[in-house]
Amino acid sequence: MLSLLSAAAEGPGSVEIRFCPASAIRTYPLESRRNIQSLLLQNVAVINHGSAPFKIENIEIELLRSNRAIESRDLDREAVQRIADRGAKLQAAGILQQVGFQFCGTDLIAPSIKLAGATLARDQALLIVQQVFAFNGVRDTLRIRVHGHVDGHATEFTDSIPIKSEFAKNKYSFPLRGVWYSGWGASFHTGHRWAIPEEFALDIAKIGESGLSHKGGGCDQRCKRSAGGSFGNAAS
Repeated sequence: MLSLLSAAAEGPGSVEIRFCPASAIRTYPLESRRNIQSLLLQNVAVINHGSAPFKIENIEIELLRSNRAIESRDLDREAVQRIADRGAKLQAAGILQQVGFQFCGTDLIAPSIKLAGATLARDQALLIVQQVFAFNGVRDTLRIRVHGHVDGHATEFTDSIPIKSEFAKNKYSFPLRGVWYSGWGASFHTGHRWAIPEEFALDIAKIGESGLSHKGGGCDQRCKRSAGGSFGNAAS
């Protein structure tokens, strides 16, 4: 009886699932003519706030439509351990601080939280990054289901985040005189898609009479300094 009460006390709320970005995940057309969409889950963290260790057995990432799972990706314990090893190395190398914009500052992983293995002690977390999906049609929710054991008892922790597929609101300065060429966009083949501050940015360039190019598009301040061009936020 005491064992059951202990497991119940460590159940709801002892393990938290956090997303980054936290409000929603946005799709981007992969092949518009065939209604095929792409989706990138940038970051999700599984954090143990309880006093008892949480042993993760597997993690399911599900894409839902009208509360019905259409696709499911199962990360077994071996895959979870590989992911955990990578996250621990990132934290040990200081990457979470160096590129904090990619991990929502400290909102996802607080300074007091340590990235660890498939078994999480108190204030330890598992960080899953950049999971890519492609699908036909519409999905409205992404759900995470984490299966494991607390004090020897099987348990599951679940959370979800909305999937948005409406058109983004673009901002341009008109009129755009002359001939402009579209460059990098939100394709997986470009660097934009993988970086949270510019995931859906679009670069456009104008070729002047002198043959010199004048750039505009979606880059943040880091991109401005490295490229040395004149950039604006063309899409978000």
